[in-house]
Amino acid sequence: MKAKLEVVATVMMILAASAVVALAVRSLLAPSTAAAVPPPNPARPPVPKERIELRGATTRGSATARVVMVEYSDFECSFCGRFARETMPSLVKRYVDTGQLLIVFRHLPIEGIHRFALRAAEAANCAGTAGRFWEMHDALFLNHTRLDEGSLREHAGTVGLDPASFGKCLSEADGSKVQQDVAEAKALGIKVTPTFLIGLKVSEHEMKAALRLDGARPLAEFVEALDRATRPASGRQP
Repeated sequence: MKAKLEVVATVMMILAASAVVALAVRSLLAPSTAAAVPPPNPARPPVPKERIELRGATTRGSATARVVMVEYSDFECSFCGRFARETMPSLVKRYVDTGQLLIVFRHLPIEGIHRFALRAAEAANCAGTAGRFWEMHDALFLNHTRLDEGSLREHAGTVGLDPASFGKCLSEADGSKVQQDVAEAKALGIKVTPTFLIGLKVSEHEMKAALRLDGARPLAEFVEALDRATRPASGRQP
């Protein structure tokens, strides 16, 4: 009788141990299984429904171009700098230089984390009064970690601006023109940089956005969007 009880006890111990092992294996496998299932893609940010005013904006390209890309940017933003250095030259060559695209630059300095961004935007605008906005744009993004007052004056010299005229403009700048761009961005629900709105002109000074891209997107995404936008109306996909 004692031997039978010992056998039963042994079997029960084996079954209990097996159950513990099974639970342990299941708990180890569960995280891997969950991780293998990709999270749902976040929804794209909404495209503004309002018409976007182009009057008075800094532009690059032909005024007769049908397709417009508005960029909201910050000179101290590393992702904005990446776009300016690595992506924009290809877009300019492929679409701007061929007369298909008008690029519109709007300031959106994120002052909460970028202490020099507003001043850099004012410096770019001062360069713009001398017809050197895009040269200064490139210089600032090439040196986006050197945007203090002294560095801004140094960059102005490298793009051929008169030191006295530039210094006077910068000392008199009150940020109001930059803040107009910031207010427009907020009204359109744009809070991050860089943000791009791509669409068609609906009048001489207005465009209607059809696509919004946020962040430093790969060149292929811009090419896909702009190829679709610049395609003749009869050849566009519905």
